[in-house]
Amino acid sequence: MNIQYFGSQVKTIAQVEARELSLLSKGDNTPSEIYYSEGSVQPKWLAWRSPVAFLAMLVRECGRTSELKRKELDDDILGAECQTRSTLWKEPEKIPGKPLARWPNDFYAATSAMHLCHNNMMFVARAVDFEIAVWKYLRLLINTKEPLLMWLRASAGESEWVSIQDDVQFEISHTVDRKAQIECLKESIVVQVNLLDNKIAHHESSQTNLIALLALIFAPASLIASIFSTGIVATNERS
Repeated sequence: MNIQYFGSQVKTIAQVEARELSLLSKGDNTPSEIYYSEGSVQPKWLAWRSPVAFLAMLVRECGRTSELKRKELDDDILGAECQTRSTLWKEPEKIPGKPLARWPNDFYAATSAMHLCHNNMMFVARAVDFEIAVWKYLRLLINTKEPLLMWLRASAGESEWVSIQDDVQFEISHTVDRKAQIECLKESIVVQVNLLDNKIAHHESSQTNLIALLALIFAPASLIASIFSTGIVATNERS
């Protein structure tokens, strides 16, 4: 691996990072509390002491953005679970300006929302796969013994370099756990779609039974009226 090759890899990573961030970000002011584990995050000033630390900062920011999107989709799934009564929550906690259960009785809209949620969750899963690949690539760079790549340490001291190594290893484990959580959420979406389909089928079956019952009640009267209207049965003028 030469310096020119490494430079091209860094450029590719930066371009993909920018694209992932622009696609995942909604462009609004996002709250700082994002339920994202910081782990053993290095001080921000360390990012400027080593190219590896700088790349780690970029990948970590991408992870924060994808985690925000996952949290939003998780709220949508919770809203569906409240509607299908498959959660222990009786009255779901509300996010300011956004109730979790957004579909009180419209099962069709809820089903469409879950399909959209599944598509978005697949995109988030792909973004997390990319994060895992980049973290593993950074670990490969850190563990290399080639003299040409020793400049990656730059001005980072021995203890700072060890901290970077530990941080990269932690982020690999943490991101793999996030991917496993996303897979569980995808399975939850499938379960909710099946429950909503069952509720729709039950609702339509109830409507069909009601129509059949009304037909059974009013059919004899309609049949008698039809017979008399044909003139087959003689009636007097007063009838």
